[in-house]
Amino acid sequence: MPPDRIADDEPLNPHAKSPQAIKDEYKRHQKGGEHVGPQMISTDQQQQSDPGLHYEVKDIPGLVVYTSFLSSQSQLFLLDKLFHRDLLNPEHKTNVHMHYHIPNPPQGQSFFTHNDVFTPIDPSCHKPLTARQFLDKKLRWMTLGGQYDWTNKVYPSETPPPFPGDIKQIIETAFPMKAEAAIVNLYSPGDTLSLHRDVSEDCNQPLVSLSIGCECIFIVGLEDEKGGSKTATLRLKSGDAVLMSGESRDNVTTTRLQRRR
Repeated sequence: MPPDRIADDEPLNPHAKSPQAIKDEYKRHQKGGEHVGPQMISTDQQQQSDPGLHYEVKDIPGLVVYTSFLSSQSQLFLLDKLFHRDLLNPEHKTNVHMHYHIPNPPQGQSFFTHNDVFTPIDPSCHKPLTARQFLDKKLRWMTLGGQYDWTNKVYPSETPPPFPGDIKQIIETAFPMKAEAAIVNLYSPGDTLSLHRDVSEDCNQPLVSLSIGCECIFIVGLEDEKGGSKTATLRLKSGDAVLMSGESRDNVTTTRLQRRR
């Protein structure tokens, strides 16, 4: 069995090292720039022939890709709610909350219209931020519902804030799951998400990833009981969704590389 999991009833370790095969695939695409090799699964053709098509990735059971799941109108709706409503909710923590006092814009405004100053918690370590700097450079993630503890890689035991109802309805209408927690990651062209395992949640429950904006390379690696591994490399476009359930939630490592312009 893989060294990070000794028994079926023992929880997976979010700090466990990633399989070498997915490390190699990750490095290859980092160095390869914009090149898309023949082994990459692209959603381009499927989107043109059948927007809304979904298919399971052969080598990773339970990994299902939904092409053009979100229409352009739905993508704009989500962005509007996330940045003009949910970002203003002090219960929805961001990476900036750890180091700054976050001002509350007046009712009816947002950080896009109210250029207030974010004062640092420790002025000896950080300089004040404007709302423009916050939006353009500093904001990297936001949590909805259950507030993920990035340091310890766990969800706190206390009752989480309510998950946004309209976003919850979109997820639960389309996928066999309850929407209780989400991490909104923000990327610039060329950014990458480090290799990681989404095992802090209950792995018996599905996990869904929605892509909005620039296309990206999404790499998934599945480690088997004998220590071997398989990888799948997906080229995702704006509006695509990825559902991970069953085997694809068990001993899976994922990463994301945002493609450059």
